[in-house]
Amino acid sequence: MSKKDFILKELLEKGILVEPAVVSYIEEKGGVNYLPHFIEKYRALGYVTYSNLENNDSEIKPKKYHTSQKNIEKDAFNRPTASEYDWDFKVIMDASINMATSGNAEDFKRLFEDRYNRIYPFLSTRVALRNQKKINRLEDEYASVIGLVSDVKHTRNGSLMFDIEDPTGVIRCLAQDIDFILNDEIIGVIGKYSKSRKIFYVKKIVRPGAAEIPRKRKIAEPIGAAIISDIHIGSNTFIKKRWEKFIKWLKSGKNGSEIVKYLLIAGDVVDGIGVYPHQEEELEILDVFEQYMALAQSLNDVPDYIKIVMIPGNHDIVRNA
Repeated sequence: MSKKDFILKELLEKGILVEPAVVSYIEEKGGVNYLPHFIEKYRALGYVTYSNLENNDSEIKPKKYHTSQKNIEKDAFNRPTASEYDWDFKVIMDASINMATSGNAEDFKRLFEDRYNRIYPFLSTRVALRNQKKINRLEDEYASVIGLVSDVKHTRNGSLMFDIEDPTGVIRCLAQDIDFILNDEIIGVIGKYSKSRKIFYVKKIVRPGAAEIPRKRKIAEPIGAAIISDIHIGSNTFIKKRWEKFIKWLKSGKNGSEIVKYLLIAGDVVDGIGVYPHQEEELEILDVFEQYMALAQSLNDVPDYIKIVMIPGNHDIVRNA
């Protein structure tokens, strides 16, 4: 890498664009040794032309890197892989369009139907569930069903009792040796149905999980994305030390973070205000704008070459609360 290329890389890292004549000027002033002084003096401009340069630079002793030119150029080759590539990012769909609802029963019905229809394909391809039946077609038989969970209860002997619903009907389920199940989950159940008792005796529960990802890369560039969600800054349950450890990892450019070109945050970046009753009792930051300021200060430590993309969650400032 030539000295000129190294200078250009350093300037781009700091978000400074320059005319070609400016690079020659930096070289005349001392090259790499002069560079920190130039960045400090002109970074606010963003774009520096030759006419921007002042004549009093020689009066200020330039700062020096505490290393040799050879080591500096060596460090340039050891930069994180992702820093060598430009962003190639665009929004292809905005799901927020026409999202306003009246909040009536029909809206909630459509919401749960949509969840069922989106998750069903993940479950229906599982080997254990390939021969699943619709609820209205169940007989006295060993079978599997995919549906939405509701009305979860514990029996006296510690078993779980719950309803499971698909578009054709609802059945009561009884499960032993199952640790937990949540209302509104969409799951597959395998077991024996008793038509006379109208109870499905569950032997196994199958959850959607994640589909197996092919090992073959989809892109030629050796870059990747880190995908996270639910930071909940402002809450007293915010896991600050783990969050700081994550940011430190991104900054290190090592141990896998060297390929991170995109940081995708899938909602609930802050805890919000008034999202549920008495939420203020569980908050460390009681102002939603201060929560976002704390988030911004933290994300400011993410390396500049990483593109941050965030979408809102129900705790974010996108609703009446």
